[in-house]
Amino acid sequence: MRRLRKYAGLLMSFVLGLSLLAGCADEHVVRVGVSDEAHIQIIGYMVRELAARKGIECQIRQTGSGIASLQPALESDCLQVGIEFTEAAWRNVLQKKDSYHAGDLGILQSEYKKLGLSWYNLPQVKDHYTLAISRRLMLKENIHTLSELLKIDDQLTIGAPTIFFEDSTGYPYLQSEYGFDFASTSNLPEDGLVEELLDQKIDVIPAHSVDGYVNKAELVILEDDLGVREDMTAGIVITKDALKEYPELAQIAKSIAAVLTDGQLAVLAGGVTSGLFTAQQAAMMLLKAKNLVVEKPMSA
Repeated sequence: MRRLRKYAGLLMSFVLGLSLLAGCADEHVVRVGVSDEAHIQIIGYMVRELAARKGIECQIRQTGSGIASLQPALESDCLQVGIEFTEAAWRNVLQKKDSYHAGDLGILQSEYKKLGLSWYNLPQVKDHYTLAISRRLMLKENIHTLSELLKIDDQLTIGAPTIFFEDSTGYPYLQSEYGFDFASTSNLPEDGLVEELLDQKIDVIPAHSVDGYVNKAELVILEDDLGVREDMTAGIVITKDALKEYPELAQIAKSIAAVLTDGQLAVLAGGVTSGLFTAQQAAMMLLKAKNLVVEKPMSA
């Protein structure tokens, strides 16, 4: 109850902004929360497609960016499934002050259990979180690493969604752990970051290795030569009540964990952000390629 009260303000704005809770009364629907990030949506649709083939009615529900939008809805059972990353869960949900390390997974899973949630880790979906700049700036300043960027950060503007500047794993982490102190910041929507960067309105943006735009030729993903932050891994989070009613959800999460890799996810997320196909189509491509979904041959 204390944790739910802590999230009350976030949950209220979440409800007002996204109307997520409109369908909470339907107890026999599994609601999968996904943000607007392509890689998250793909995983969410993989869950939905596999659930449908086991006779489980499953709906995709849009959430805001960041774990603060997802976690209250999971704890209040308005969502039954979510996709999270270990570092964000460690710091923002479990309120740990130290950085997450791979050896902490058991602790994370145990503490999630206390919240009525099961964490199914996706060990091959590792997300390296760094910064990106334009190729123009790279050539002008000869920047390839975070340490090189650190030398001129007081001359640059970093742009990102609002949640990046508020989340303890975002800009505050860059300041406290890496020593970055950019000249200015700019709050921008996720889907406008690359355009603003290439138009030279900002100089730096955050970049996840599984983001759909990281493979764009105009971008330079900077090497984290300082090595302060370990790679995060993704996890599929399922509520206790959902698992009780649909134990098949555990096997669905384990099936995805066994085959999904960050490289595959990044390539398909790039296709989604480029408009080549939808997140649902990308999910089906992965499921078919890994033989998790087998098309029945047409009868003669």
